[in-house]
Amino acid sequence: MDVWEWTAKAGEKLEVPAEHRQRMRYRFLVVLGGERGRVYGWCREFEFRPVGNHLVLQDVLVDTSNRVEGITLEQRITRHEQMTFWGAAAMLVPHKEKKEGGDGGKS
Repeated sequence: MDVWEWTAKAGEKLEVPAEHRQRMRYRFLVVLGGERGRVYGWCREFEFRPVGNHLVLQDVLVDTSNRVEGITLEQRITRHEQMTFWGAAAMLVPHKEKKEGGDGGKS
């Protein structure tokens, strides 16, 4: 299983190669139970499996930045081929990457 990672210092621009970003079709937020917090990022495909109540994300970019009390110390995006969440609440929405340059959104 391939796991890739891109990092940048806080305040710097974090660059994930376009070949990875452009495949992403959904943004997601998964709320984990207890104090484990939230997981968010982007994925290419997903499948909800009602038997066992689990969500399977395919081709995933997940935010794994280092944070302390809400302050980002280091930005990090990690790519996983697949992630599975059991019994967690989740929200997925279609994702469209913003185009840089152009007419500034005036079309």
